[in-house]
Amino acid sequence: MTNISKGLDTRVFLLLPALSLILTNLAVFLDIPILRQVLAFLFLTFVPGFLILSILKLNKLGLTEKIVLSVGLSVAFSMLFGLVLNGSLLAIGYTQPLSTISLLISFSTATIIMAVIAYIRNKGSTFSLSNLKLTTKEKAFLIVPALFPLLSIAGTHIMNLTDNNIILMVLLFLIPAYVIFISFSNRKVSEKVYPIAILLISISLLLMFPLRSNHIVMAESAGREFYYFLITLDNLHWRMFEPFILNSCLSISLLPAIYQSFLEVNLENLENLFKLLYCFLFSISPLVIYILAKKYIGSLYAFLASLFFMSQSVFLWTAGEARVNMAILFCALAVMALFHDKISDFNKKILFIIFVFCAIVSHYAAGYIFFFILLADWIIMQVLPRLMSRSKKQSTASESQPGEGSLPHTTVVSKRLPYHLRKNVTALTVALVFSMIFLWYSQVTRFAFIAGVGFIKSTILSLEEFVTWESRHFTAPGLFGQTMPQAVITHRIEFIITWATFALIAIGVISMVFRHKEMVFIPGQEHLKSEFLKTKIEVEYLAMAIVGSLLLVVMVALPYISTAYEYHRLYLLVLTILSPCLVIGGISLAKYIKLSAALVILVVLVPWFICVTGLLDQAAGIPRTITLNSVETSLNSGALISEQESCASKWLGEYADRGKKIHIHNHVWSQWVECQGKFSIYQFAFFSREGYQEGDDAHYIYLRDRDISTLGMTGSDREFLMAEHPSVLAGSSKIYTNGGSEVLYK
Repeated sequence: MTNISKGLDTRVFLLLPALSLILTNLAVFLDIPILRQVLAFLFLTFVPGFLILSILKLNKLGLTEKIVLSVGLSVAFSMLFGLVLNGSLLAIGYTQPLSTISLLISFSTATIIMAVIAYIRNKGSTFSLSNLKLTTKEKAFLIVPALFPLLSIAGTHIMNLTDNNIILMVLLFLIPAYVIFISFSNRKVSEKVYPIAILLISISLLLMFPLRSNHIVMAESAGREFYYFLITLDNLHWRMFEPFILNSCLSISLLPAIYQSFLEVNLENLENLFKLLYCFLFSISPLVIYILAKKYIGSLYAFLASLFFMSQSVFLWTAGEARVNMAILFCALAVMALFHDKISDFNKKILFIIFVFCAIVSHYAAGYIFFFILLADWIIMQVLPRLMSRSKKQSTASESQPGEGSLPHTTVVSKRLPYHLRKNVTALTVALVFSMIFLWYSQVTRFAFIAGVGFIKSTILSLEEFVTWESRHFTAPGLFGQTMPQAVITHRIEFIITWATFALIAIGVISMVFRHKEMVFIPGQEHLKSEFLKTKIEVEYLAMAIVGSLLLVVMVALPYISTAYEYHRLYLLVLTILSPCLVIGGISLAKYIKLSAALVILVVLVPWFICVTGLLDQAAGIPRTITLNSVETSLNSGALISEQESCASKWLGEYADRGKKIHIHNHVWSQWVECQGKFSIYQFAFFSREGYQEGDDAHYIYLRDRDISTLGMTGSDREFLMAEHPSVLAGSSKIYTNGGSEVLYK
């Protein structure tokens, strides 16, 4: 009988994916409710990636690494295999490659082939399951975080029904309290506790925002993302349906369409599928940060680094930032694979190529930015060894010069002693990433490449506005307090804490530079190592950290960059590299001021978490976030669509003449009609404070609840000023109303 504590035989262990495949096929063919959704989700999210790991023989990785890479590779497989399948079947004339039958047959065949290859590659090996066991003490440490997802779901449900946020407030107080408790009990905490706690915290935070509504929650282009998912699903294949850049993002079109074909969620819950899918997939991203940081600074500090990554607004709004955060996840996985010691060089290259290409096809801007980081890193790694060699030459020559009263040396050492630094990012790597970007953005989708060229051109032209704050995105002046309401004390506190986090990151990067002999792995200096480091940091990682830091500075310094790409998105992307630097900065500062490192980090990290989640504003009576406030009082209530507005959009989608324009207040609000009624962005015209785009032909006018409620307002309280444009309503007739939204025809 197989001893589970020692390991499972390959034949036994690889029966698990085979069993998962059989059960999934049965559940799909028989269309068994709930069971179909659960099994299909687990199959798509874990099985392909696990088999790829087995084929690559990455059996020595820890359980956390295996889970994270299994999810990442499974999602990557769905996207890339789905793309190949989509193109191949379209090429031979089959127009529904994303139908359930074709996907089930293709994925099943691919799974069987991968399972056979995995068996052959691992014949005679065993798979350990000892890491699955938890002691009673470890379970005790996980009792509180196990409640976090339940509190998130229950609290949001109660908030939706009664506008009572007490349970969510308790949750957001319990999370930092638990982190503080763990930090000062770390000697009693097993390493197995940290990854589970991170995952539970991550899921609980990510669920709060999407569960706040039954509909798509708006952040930037969330409604438009859902629209491209719908048209891909309706056509059962992916292609560039419209000349619009979002259509090139497979993460919001092809990927959810594949999941839907397997899961077959009913139409009423499609929006929930779209929102929650990305929350569950992106929930592993803090674990990626943990794995990367743990290598250098140990489990506790890696735990704190992952919490900092989770304490970002873009992370919390994942349901509204689907394409952005999926690309960030793949970038994080690429960095993790690049610096993991238990992954061979050959496997690193394979994983790196897979994850980078998935980042490129997930989001155009993230692909460009990550390429820039790799290019700058490669340049630094070419220059740095020469500078180090020159410095060593000068030092050696100086030591060989005769001093006063001493006999002259017959020879002076002048031979340069080169440094051979380990380089993961080579010229071939950079060229390959550029080729993938050029192939996808220029040859396949085209519009992302045109946008990239236009971005560079506009950035150069905007340099003449370098000293003008108004030319930047509103978040850039806000970073320097230029737009901060002086009377609101909570905003001033958040401003200070924000810069405290920046300061710790800067101290961390600067410490690595100036204390490189102790902290950075340099040949010949292996015997020197800071006491808090588990492993010395690679020079290449330091180079990436420097590039990421400079990128944040450039983002604010150059006007057009700060307006064309939101600062918070870039910040979360570079935090895949810089999160450990905040902890290193805290440790370095603590050593200087002679305090506990955990205390110094928590003094900044806990208030930052409280600020970002809206707890501080809530305590001050400021209704900042919709997760803790009613739609009517929340300052960002525009992120939610009411049931009346949804019904009006769907009615318009069912009965409107598709050849006529729809006039609406602005392009952001048009997303509600776009995603609910399946309208193209090119069918909309907009009116605003500056004027009204009058059309010659007959058209529809869509009015949200806010439009209706502010039509009769006067004075400075008028928010939308529609009353100043009588031509908007003149000659129009009301053809639909439900008390919360109206459709007019003109």
